[in-house]
Amino acid sequence: MSLALARRTLRSPLARRLVFLPVLVAICVGLAGPSPASALPAAQSAPTFADVPLDHPYYDEIEALYQAGYTAGCSSDPLMYCPETTMNRAESAVFVERGIHTASYVPPQPASQVFADVPLDSWSVGWVSGLWDDKYTAGCGANPLLYCPWQGHTRAEGAVFYLRMLNGASFEPPQPSQQAFSDVGLETWYAKWVQAAYDAGLIKACGTGPLRFCPNDPLTRGLAAYMMAQAKRLTPGFRTVDYQPTTDLFPNPERGFYHHTETHSDHYTPLVLDTLRRFRQNENITLILRVFYLEDFVNTEISDMYLTAMQADFGRVREAGLKIIVRFAYTDQMQSVPPYGDASKPQILRHLAQLKTILQENGDVIAAVQAGFIGTWGEWYYTDHCIQDPRDPGNVTSEDYACRFEILGAILDAVPEDRMVQLRTPRYKVNTVPESANYSPIPAAEAYSGTVPARVGYHNDCFLAGESDYGTYLAPTVEYPYLEAETRYLPMGGETCNDTTQDNPPSDRSQCPTALKELAMFHWSYLNIDYHPDVLSSWATSVPPHDCLPEVKSRLGYRFALVKGSYANEVKPGDGFAIDVRLRNEGWAAPFNPRPVELVLWHKPNDVYKVALPDAPRSWLADDTETYSLAHTICTPADMPLGDYELLLYLPDREPSLYLRPEYAIRLANEAVWDDGTGYNYLLHTIRVSNTAPSSVCDSSLLLSDEAHLNR
Repeated sequence: MSLALARRTLRSPLARRLVFLPVLVAICVGLAGPSPASALPAAQSAPTFADVPLDHPYYDEIEALYQAGYTAGCSSDPLMYCPETTMNRAESAVFVERGIHTASYVPPQPASQVFADVPLDSWSVGWVSGLWDDKYTAGCGANPLLYCPWQGHTRAEGAVFYLRMLNGASFEPPQPSQQAFSDVGLETWYAKWVQAAYDAGLIKACGTGPLRFCPNDPLTRGLAAYMMAQAKRLTPGFRTVDYQPTTDLFPNPERGFYHHTETHSDHYTPLVLDTLRRFRQNENITLILRVFYLEDFVNTEISDMYLTAMQADFGRVREAGLKIIVRFAYTDQMQSVPPYGDASKPQILRHLAQLKTILQENGDVIAAVQAGFIGTWGEWYYTDHCIQDPRDPGNVTSEDYACRFEILGAILDAVPEDRMVQLRTPRYKVNTVPESANYSPIPAAEAYSGTVPARVGYHNDCFLAGESDYGTYLAPTVEYPYLEAETRYLPMGGETCNDTTQDNPPSDRSQCPTALKELAMFHWSYLNIDYHPDVLSSWATSVPPHDCLPEVKSRLGYRFALVKGSYANEVKPGDGFAIDVRLRNEGWAAPFNPRPVELVLWHKPNDVYKVALPDAPRSWLADDTETYSLAHTICTPADMPLGDYELLLYLPDREPSLYLRPEYAIRLANEAVWDDGTGYNYLLHTIRVSNTAPSSVCDSSLLLSDEAHLNR
């Protein structure tokens, strides 16, 4: 049963009735709501109001106002609420005054007239005058002072009233630096009110794609009920948020298209910081592949000058907010006969001993390491070593694979233990790693365990090039299901290398339909944006089905989107509160590196409380039908300051050097949740820490900790 339906089964009429207000026409004389002091109602099988069915979008809020005695509807026979009717300023005065005082509040008759258009014999005069006395309105005009009681309220005006109901008459929100809604300009008078109301969970969007608020549209009685119920925290203990997805493209770490870069030992070409920054800023690219060619060191140690230049490159990558896929190779010269020019196993092992310090020290910005070293381009095929006959590079014996396994082990030892290494083809792993023999995929229980099979993934540098992808596959009927299973938990990436429509005979393998099928099947996380240009351009047409480039950009790697969240409205210091965040992975892969998940409570500007959740983003596998739940009870410190705290979700890089950097945090694919200054994702809910909240003893191990000041 859903939380909303569970609440609805607890409704029933209460015995005692309370007159809402004496009205003419729109608000009925003598209609009553149940006493706010009554006990929790029993099950209710029919809605209270004839025009507010159980599936009405504002059912919970309208019912909550009725049960609390704030409304009696707009008609008595049958009992109706008129949720689609525009709320006028006279009606709003009643809502706000009762929200300020109590549900049973009836204002005194004023001794003198305040507004020229609200005479003393008007039913609304006490409510409107009270609104003036309580400093919640300045009227709608001066000379003479006017209130415009029958004028309909706009949605923007409603944001002001209910924010002040929540925070007090003197509340003035800060001017936002960015606006959640596309139709609310920062220059408008209501921009700060709308943004603050949205952040506080008081208002809803009127449309998406892009997110819109419709600030000048009429404020309906239904939406007014929603805003008041949220401002008064009238919903039964918690609030449900339905999140709006976005189709926007944006950068996220360790996924997506990458740029290919390389350097050579005879002329080291350093990375350029401004170029790296433009990758992220202009292209949403957060990855580069860096091939370090070691031609001059085939028979000698790597020079200190080369190592120093490498270290500087890693520093530029870090400064630019990117990550790097690393590969080492000794030659990029394609020759049909040996010698090919790569180094021997003993030399490779000596070089790995030299490189280990640099790789360990820069593990924070290494996304993955391609095995490299062996053969032309480091792709393990055209090689002078670990092969019985270099003239027959396709004939690799068990002894040759044992030689390569020793090198693979040294690579795994040289890189940080939580980073993975990628091999060029499935058969290389099957024949090199004993546990993977006979195409035995890694079981889910072993994923991310740190064993050799759990650390060795794949890269395909001739993706879609032909039926075998130029030798990547020898037995697709066996290798395809194996690779599909393995890459659920291991990194997969690479590049295209041939436009098959130009083959003789031509084939459509390199085009969108096959590309989308296999990118999803093999859980691709990254792909070269630079090669092959003909293949990539064939994905960029405007004619279906050859228009898949935007989808590829969006779905490479992970793409997490919030679906729904249910949250407690308030908590007493020292007690616990419940959250249930539902999200799905709309991408093609899960993250392959470890990453924490944190719930953040932020009382702006500086007070921050955090708790690490036991959830792991690597377990949020790519599955269009799966929704992942982060359902926990969170304990608050006994000395937690009172106040309203925004709830946020933070998925930072776990490395201390990158933890506070927003460009290394995961952004969720939803409208109006991302804070680019912190890397936090707003959950669009505010929880109140209050001494008057219902008691809820907390025995959870998840305890919020105080980060007294947000250092950003």
